[in-house]
Amino acid sequence: MVISDDAASSDAASDGAAPDAPATEEDAAPDAPAAEEDAAPDARAAAVKDAADKDDAASMDSFGSAQSRVSSKDNMLLDAAAAQEQEPEYNILKEQHPADFSINKTVPGIWHSENFISGDGSCQFRALAWWRFGTQSKHVFVRQKVVGWLRGHQTWLSEKVVDTTARKYITQMGYTRTWGDAITLHAAVEAYGVCCWVCSASPDGLLLELQYPGGYTREEALEMLPQYGLYLAEEHYEVLLRINRALEKLDTPAASPEL
Repeated sequence: MVISDDAASSDAASDGAAPDAPATEEDAAPDAPAAEEDAAPDARAAAVKDAADKDDAASMDSFGSAQSRVSSKDNMLLDAAAAQEQEPEYNILKEQHPADFSINKTVPGIWHSENFISGDGSCQFRALAWWRFGTQSKHVFVRQKVVGWLRGHQTWLSEKVVDTTARKYITQMGYTRTWGDAITLHAAVEAYGVCCWVCSASPDGLLLELQYPGGYTREEALEMLPQYGLYLAEEHYEVLLRINRALEKLDTPAASPEL
């Protein structure tokens, strides 16, 4: 499933967005060292987290707290009518949220922000920045991190891009209003060492997908790594706050693709 980002809008609120300029190689955060294959999962998680924290500290100062494939994607279709018959049992991805959040609870078991993330072409990076730094205004740093990871994995990238080259893709993605996609989401998951739930809405229903870094099983990733949540509808990302564990039980794991 290719995940597209929101339509760029020059009139949309930028919430502190940086001017239209490419993320330079000097600004891009360096790649975290790849963990050895035979390392214990907790050691790998610690290594990725430490590297990401150091990168954040170097590029953000006060925001400094907190490789190379998505090893598997677990997909399931969520039927709203069936969900209503389930006893709600929530997996809280984020217990607290800003007072100005408008929460959409239309679909049973799915809570997401509404009209919160700015629709300026960087909504994927903004939503990820909210999870990483607690504010969407730091989306430029997330983009730099992603571009840095892609720059270090151009062989992998060259097999994923269509009608362009890895170098051109990286250059274009360095501009602040270039839409994020499935490739940049993969890069963010790998670079930050996190799990990311993505709930995509379509006329056919909802698709809930879990992405996590290579080198982990699904159970290891959920137990050991931070969990982010994104809600995608009409080519725009918002923050996914809650999912229903009862719906998760309907999941049929997909075969792990070799990316």
